[in-house]
Amino acid sequence: MSTLVKPALFTASTIALLAGAAMSIDVPQLPNPPVAGIDVAVSAVAAGPSGTRDIFVGTTTSAAPGLPASTIAISVGTTSCNPQPSQTSPYALADWYAAWHSSGQGEKHPYIVSQIYRLRANGRLEQIAGSWVKHGWLAASASQAAVAGANGQAACGTGTCPSSSARGTQLGSNCADTYGSGLNRDRFWLGPRTEILSRGTPSAPGWTQRGSWFDRMVASGASDVPASAANLTDNVRSYNPQSGSAAQSNKLNEIPVAELSGAILGTTGRVFMESYYVVNGDANKLNNLAHRRFRYTAPSTGLPTASAFAFDGPHTYGPVILSMRDLTDASKTGWGDMQVAAEPQTEGIVYVATRVVQTAPGQWRYEYNAFNLDLDRQVREFSVPLPANASVTDIGFNQPRVFNPGMDNAAWTGSVVGDAVVWSAPAPAAGLAENGLRWGTMFSFWFSSSNPPRDNGQVALVPLLAGSAPGNLSAGSRVPRSVADIVEVGGVLGGDGLITGDDFIAFVNAFSEGGAQADICEVGGVPGPDGLVTGDDFVLFINAFANGG
Repeated sequence: MSTLVKPALFTASTIALLAGAAMSIDVPQLPNPPVAGIDVAVSAVAAGPSGTRDIFVGTTTSAAPGLPASTIAISVGTTSCNPQPSQTSPYALADWYAAWHSSGQGEKHPYIVSQIYRLRANGRLEQIAGSWVKHGWLAASASQAAVAGANGQAACGTGTCPSSSARGTQLGSNCADTYGSGLNRDRFWLGPRTEILSRGTPSAPGWTQRGSWFDRMVASGASDVPASAANLTDNVRSYNPQSGSAAQSNKLNEIPVAELSGAILGTTGRVFMESYYVVNGDANKLNNLAHRRFRYTAPSTGLPTASAFAFDGPHTYGPVILSMRDLTDASKTGWGDMQVAAEPQTEGIVYVATRVVQTAPGQWRYEYNAFNLDLDRQVREFSVPLPANASVTDIGFNQPRVFNPGMDNAAWTGSVVGDAVVWSAPAPAAGLAENGLRWGTMFSFWFSSSNPPRDNGQVALVPLLAGSAPGNLSAGSRVPRSVADIVEVGGVLGGDGLITGDDFIAFVNAFSEGGAQADICEVGGVPGPDGLVTGDDFVLFINAFANGG
């Protein structure tokens, strides 16, 4: 039975790249890198301010058939770079064979996707769109300058690319190659992300010709329709759209303009463009992602064009999720509080970022982002632990618009289940695959609570598919704690998710000395320190301690 002491009760972010402050992140190696592979750096998410972005507006056009009203579809240009210094270096030549190449090596090429994020006015980062896979088909191996910047990207394509490197099927050392936005939206080479295994190796590539989208689909006018049964897996390309330069809008980054409104982005909001080159057996995927930030300005009339997006920051290696510490206002609690890779990492990496904001006296908003870099097993559930009797409201979820044929794209649902807030994929509709968190995709989760945060919690991620590593993934994170959870075992300040005698002793000692550990509420019993140690703090602690939370 609960015991109460009166009177105080415990109640309840390639088109272009944007951003203000300079950004820099470390680029760690993936664990246990393959012994064979290549390393292709993304030198730009856009090669320059012109000729690198396509924006189609909300009407049916030959360039983007079927685009809904008041919607834009974005294609991003990219520049890649082989940073190896010479032809004799390990992994010096990057394979760039086209699908169904006459040599039979058509599975050996990079798979290129782009994605778009927004930073809301309230500071929450959300991915809002993702493109289909552009299957690379030729490397120019040109002497072209990589995008300048102070973020450590390799200097290649700067005039020393040897002519012998211009092979077409391989990107030479110290050479660069640009795929403009027109090439990256060429429907002739676009396939769904669901066919790609992001951790493929040269001996077991992440995409195969047989049974692929190109093998089993044909285009009729502006629509994609299945090929005849006889051609479904004959290893012969069946997909031959009438116009190679046309791309259906749902294969690009499709965004309703309302999702970029001033009410959502505010005066400090930004849009981010990110590109990802997935390469079989790559030793370091993190330099195969790059992003930049832009400032979006809505037009006074009509729908936005490319001019509505202005460069607002440098080219930066790695996914957007790892740069968030530099992208939020200095006055706010930043995403940099905690950015970690979930463990174990043996089968792939999922990054988890945490942001906790005190929105009012005694109220905190907990926000989490999970970005799947290359875990082919995917994720089907995300959960945050809670203390006993926790207060939880405003549970929310965001996923990007990515057209995945054959997959149920229904939003995850979140609720309090026992001692955790749990988000999970709903049961898929008949004949469809479950909506897992796939590679190159970020989901956002949030809720509000009157429970203050502790820094040493763990969130859990449940894989969708079976793998060799048993059990779930976990990531260090900030999570809600009880106001009575003051110290870890042994008296170390910070809370540990347990309410024990150590907490009681620590509070009593601090209270008797007027110490900060005992300042757990404001006047009136509202959780949150106010710089004063009073009877309200004592009463709130005793209530919470007695009730186990």
